[in-house]
Amino acid sequence: MADVVAFTKVILGECERVGVTRPGTISVPIEVELRGGRSLRGVVTEVDPARPGPVRIGARRLKPKHELGLWLDVLALAAQDPSVPWQAIAIGRANDRTQKGIKVPAATTLQPRIVGHDDAQRSATAGAALDTLVELYLRNLSEPLPLWPETAAKLCGRKKLPTGSWETSLPGGAQIGDGNEAATREIWGDLSEHDYESLPARSDDPGNPDEPSRARRLAHVIWAAFDASVAGSLNSQAPQAAT
Repeated sequence: MADVVAFTKVILGECERVGVTRPGTISVPIEVELRGGRSLRGVVTEVDPARPGPVRIGARRLKPKHELGLWLDVLALAAQDPSVPWQAIAIGRANDRTQKGIKVPAATTLQPRIVGHDDAQRSATAGAALDTLVELYLRNLSEPLPLWPETAAKLCGRKKLPTGSWETSLPGGAQIGDGNEAATREIWGDLSEHDYESLPARSDDPGNPDEPSRARRLAHVIWAAFDASVAGSLNSQAPQAAT
């Protein structure tokens, strides 16, 4: 019980630091027309219209998959209504800190905001990033892509959130990590992290044609789109200039 109380105090302290008092309370239906006659339909939940954007507070340990999911929500909202400078907030658990040799809980916050100074810029920014994600999604429907969120973040040097290990055995025999995912084993078998990173890129893969690793090339496609479309999140980096 003491651990729960301590962690609750940490989360409430992080909420106070960020200026958040509660999660968002409304859901926003999304209907966006994309290039090529495609459309995006869905709902973004826990939106605070006064902020404006999704506001989420929880006890889960925030990881790159949560950062990318929050990014997608911001993109969907900005594509539908680019007149609003959307920014999302997610507050959750970070890696524990060590204090006088004792591990204590810690909290962190993700705050991705759409890039762009006006409607036209925000619309173009969100549309370009969504086009990239839709292209990868359609490719993944015809063949499985080696693109796991945690490993992709690690391949791109995004270390502000825990990425875990490729394969980890927990006490009691549980197996976690991207390498232990059921889909990984079904598609690629007992693949080591080195072998995963060594899967060869295809000539029609998006991204840097000089990158021979398919996992690394596709990971950089995702995170380059992230950097070009949102700023202010933990793993955000300044977009690299085209060469």
